[in-house]
Amino acid sequence: MITVSATDPDTPSSSLMTSYSKWTLYDAPFNDLGLNKDTPDRFIWTQKGPNPQDLTLNAKLNDTNLPSGVYKVTFFANDGMIDGPTSAIYFSIDNPAINDRPYIKEIPSITLHENDQTVINLDDFGIDPDRNKDKIGRINYNLVSVNPKYSRIMLCRKNPLTNNINYILSITPSQEDLDGALSKTVAVTIRATDGGKPGLSFDRTFNVTILRKAGDPVINNPSKLKACTDEDNILEIESATITSLPQVFNFADLNIPDISKAILSSSEITQKYISYLSRVLNKKKFEGNLVVGGRAYIGLELKPGIISSEDDLKSLAVTFLTELDNQEYQAGSKVVSFDQATRSLLIEVKLPDSIPPGNATLLLNRTKDENTNVISRTSLTILPALIAKSITEKELIGKPQITNTKLMKLPSKAQDNKKQYLLVLTGHNFLKRTVNINKTLIVSPIVFQPFSLITFTDKTGITIKRMRVTRNQKDIRRTKMEIIFEYDDTLSKDKDIRYFTVSTLVGQDIGSVDLKAPQGKGFEKF
Repeated sequence: MITVSATDPDTPSSSLMTSYSKWTLYDAPFNDLGLNKDTPDRFIWTQKGPNPQDLTLNAKLNDTNLPSGVYKVTFFANDGMIDGPTSAIYFSIDNPAINDRPYIKEIPSITLHENDQTVINLDDFGIDPDRNKDKIGRINYNLVSVNPKYSRIMLCRKNPLTNNINYILSITPSQEDLDGALSKTVAVTIRATDGGKPGLSFDRTFNVTILRKAGDPVINNPSKLKACTDEDNILEIESATITSLPQVFNFADLNIPDISKAILSSSEITQKYISYLSRVLNKKKFEGNLVVGGRAYIGLELKPGIISSEDDLKSLAVTFLTELDNQEYQAGSKVVSFDQATRSLLIEVKLPDSIPPGNATLLLNRTKDENTNVISRTSLTILPALIAKSITEKELIGKPQITNTKLMKLPSKAQDNKKQYLLVLTGHNFLKRTVNINKTLIVSPIVFQPFSLITFTDKTGITIKRMRVTRNQKDIRRTKMEIIFEYDDTLSKDKDIRYFTVSTLVGQDIGSVDLKAPQGKGFEKF
């Protein structure tokens, strides 16, 4: 039972009437036709009744009439002359047989001055109809966007009462934030995601306005929560930009018959991925992607201040949050290099064989004092590994593996500084232009382009002219990959070490080469 009551200093309480003006399900208008009729499976209440009035459910709920979810009902009072202010109540209907989407109530606009602090308990706004503390009923709050970008808005910590994650929202503007302006307004979008498989989410946007400093700092913290700090630094916003991802052939170009039988994954994940594939992949020859179970290099450009010391670099690790099952997967990772001036970070990653393909979020984690926090994130795509066979021997082809690299200088008649080089990779499981998938000959859509691609993380001065895959005698595993490219060797560096990823339809592997190595130290003249 819900009791609705109104007061008016000029009108006796008994003379007031209360009524609802609208009600919504997940912020969408709900059809309330028949709600006031004496019919089964409906809420029975009076649209306009005496003050106070009780709203009572006296019939069995029916999913057709009242689907599960979070409902918002807006009421107003009337004194016979004019309608008064509105007030909203929320209630949820749970169906244990299904996972219902969480909800975030309207978050009022926030105004504060430089040096003030506002701390909000997001659990005062978040609702999950599956109200319980297990993974399905647990809410994970994320900052989807902050526009314009503003780093002094943070989420942090796990609520010990609800198990909800990142439930504290801290806003702590500094005195220099306005940079001479009178005010600054930031649009903040928060996402609530539950622990279902797949996870369901709801976004809520509100405004934060920052004004110039006005007297002593004011702290607004009604729940008495500990504010987030830079040490927490859980920035669930897009705080990294990908500068380098290995190229892979787009499956949409290959016309693979019954691709569900070609994907090396569980049937449940495969079916979800097939749906994803039809939704999001465009017809492009190449995509910058990772491959399930592969080793690859990723280049990132970080926001300022994320990495400030050598210890920060040593404490970094990568995990992936996948869209298809809303789970976080550990990845083997190692920092290869970091340029403090450009904030360019190069990371080597090894994806697990169990990670689902599709859209994913790369989470850059930092461990400090035995606490691991997300300090940066960016979105990318993961392709599944395919089941491929040799055309001639019909044997399965595994992941590519690079065992050795050799760089040779080729004769060149070019008048400029560009010279030609031959890079020879030896190993096995490189893919040529044709491969057997589902008993069908699949041919590379690019003339003279094998299904083995090489991607340099730094392409400066490099132009690839030709690639081919060969084999030694009758070795079906294709043991050699040859790349001819042009390179300007007048660069000022004493060394010019380039890192690269070789990608196939089956997997990925990595290597490096010094383009300025002296004769006799890995560099040969043809």
